[in-house]
Amino acid sequence: MGDSRSAAQFQRILLPVALIYIHVGLLLWKAGMVRWRAPLPAAQTGDYEQMRDSARRFYTGALDWMRTFTVFLLVLVVFKDRLRNDGFAPMFAAWVLLTVIWIWWSTRRTANVLDRSNFCGLNRRRR
Repeated sequence: MGDSRSAAQFQRILLPVALIYIHVGLLLWKAGMVRWRAPLPAAQTGDYEQMRDSARRFYTGALDWMRTFTVFLLVLVVFKDRLRNDGFAPMFAAWVLLTVIWIWWSTRRTANVLDRSNFCGLNRRRR
């Protein structure tokens, strides 16, 4: 009986530890992305820098959103006993709705940046 009890405690602790591990990994990934340096072209440096900055903001925002989701899951795991059985579905549905809104907003913002870069001639195909 002692083995089954310790196995149950291990499984109960495993998911929160895994979520914290994922959260810290995403935080390190974000820090690396922010510090990542890339050479700038000699022509149209300002436009290229603006486009790279916009892409960096998009990806760091996506990583922040994933980190927020891990915290959301962690809260659900920790307080699952206090939530009723029907409490998970509305919270998850709200989270999915917010994710769809964030993707729509980010895609629109990124499309505006790409349109400006086309206007500046950064995305021309070479022949």
